[in-house]
Amino acid sequence: MADGGPITILFTDVQGSTQLRARHGDRVADEILHDHEAIVRRAIGAYGGAEVAFLGDGFMATFGTPAAGLSCAIAIQQALQSYGRDNADRRIRVRIGLHTGDAVHRDGTLYGQAVHVASRVMSEAVGGQVLVTAAVRDPVAATGTFSFVDRGLYWLRGFPDRRRLYELEWGRDDAGRAAGPVQTPFVGRERERADLRRAVEDTRLGHGSLVLVSGEAGVGKTRLTQEIDAEADARGLRVLVGHSTRDAGRAPYLPFTEMVEQGMVTPRSPETLRHALGEAAPEIARIAPALRLVVPDIPAPLDLPPEQARRYLWLSMREFIGRAAADRPLLLVFEDLHWADESTLLLLEYLSLHVAEMPVMLVGTFRDDEVEPSSPLARILNQLVRERRVTRITLRPLTRDGVAALVTGLTGQRPPAALVRGIYAQRARATRSSPRSSTCTWPSRGCCSTTRASSAATCASRTWRCPPASAWSSGSGWPGCRRRPSGRWSRPPCGAGCSSSTWSSGWPASPAPTCSTPLTRPSGRG
Repeated sequence: MADGGPITILFTDVQGSTQLRARHGDRVADEILHDHEAIVRRAIGAYGGAEVAFLGDGFMATFGTPAAGLSCAIAIQQALQSYGRDNADRRIRVRIGLHTGDAVHRDGTLYGQAVHVASRVMSEAVGGQVLVTAAVRDPVAATGTFSFVDRGLYWLRGFPDRRRLYELEWGRDDAGRAAGPVQTPFVGRERERADLRRAVEDTRLGHGSLVLVSGEAGVGKTRLTQEIDAEADARGLRVLVGHSTRDAGRAPYLPFTEMVEQGMVTPRSPETLRHALGEAAPEIARIAPALRLVVPDIPAPLDLPPEQARRYLWLSMREFIGRAAADRPLLLVFEDLHWADESTLLLLEYLSLHVAEMPVMLVGTFRDDEVEPSSPLARILNQLVRERRVTRITLRPLTRDGVAALVTGLTGQRPPAALVRGIYAQRARATRSSPRSSTCTWPSRGCCSTTRASSAATCASRTWRCPPASAWSSGSGWPGCRRRPSGRWSRPPCGAGCSSSTWSSGWPASPAPTCSTPLTRPSGRG
């Protein structure tokens, strides 16, 4: 097993060992950890494994076959679950990762890339979970002895490519337990979820980021963020969600107010909340007055001129978020930013300057087909993209296979191919007929997209939303187009149903055959 071929490497780690000591004290925590060590060592020995290293809160062990390593992992989790039933106040949760590959024993230590892969796989698991690579799953898949759930793609720290990981099912008591309202099945979006998972892990390690998820209404933006919310919570992040509304009379900073109010509901104690607020309390209470009901000793805010007051509020919010995240990393989700007021967007932009050195992840969602070039969101996106302070994730409608998987998840049975084709075709027709979804491409210089805000910010894709054909008329220009001082037109010509193939590299020489209203060349070329 030492150097004679591939071996299966198993890593374990106790989740929350620091919190275990804080909760029970050193003496009791040492007793619990000692019991855990005995359980793990018995399982390793029972399945012919070799303990390579004891890592304080976990183990590294090797096995001659994937089946032996998997059996050991199941034995560990089941024994710890039984231990928790018998000692309800001493429950302990362990995460386990396995990989099979070549490694070298030297001076009592195991070396090789396979060791690093197994360690990184373990770090992606949460307490009570066993994750494995395809190198472990594939050799035993046909035996029917073990059951796995495909958990999708993951970025493993230090490796350039995503890897697909599988969860080993072992009969845990809480398997399949609903954690809230029933959700639609999560299908597809593997690459997007892998990118968000990596951002969550970076945040857990103290390096936050801003991620914006865009797409048309109903494409699955909120469902994707819900999936990441659950994974972030399992990894120890606190998740707070704020929403923007389309109400004309909405209060400024509404998503931040909602998040502060959520934090008030379940603080560990009023003292913890007061500590996080610190000297920022008066300014935070300015946008969340209900804070004074929980922390009544908050003084009045400073009386400052409007611009200074706004700047001081931003500084106070940054300090508050930073102190709260020092206690527990934060995932702050901003839903429907296409409806957000400018104050919210400016504060979000300000925070993006600082989150890289904070355990704070900011995630925003918006409908890209509702972002106009002149809107506050488009202007701020332009700045964020130019300064590389944002990660963009754009969701497209599901493929036919995705539609089939979604229907299967909803009904519990594979749908007929004709039904899938019908649903997919109906979706495609709805997209083509929507004035906000139909697109045409204008490859000339100086035009930006209103369909995708990332393109609106960078003027890269030149894709424009097409208004209804009735909105256009023949003449020397097009309604809504404005001539710039440079002579360029600020909007490209467009008609209903246009496609990129209908336009040449300059102005259209003749009406596009798919446009119902003739369009003529303007008198000045852009």
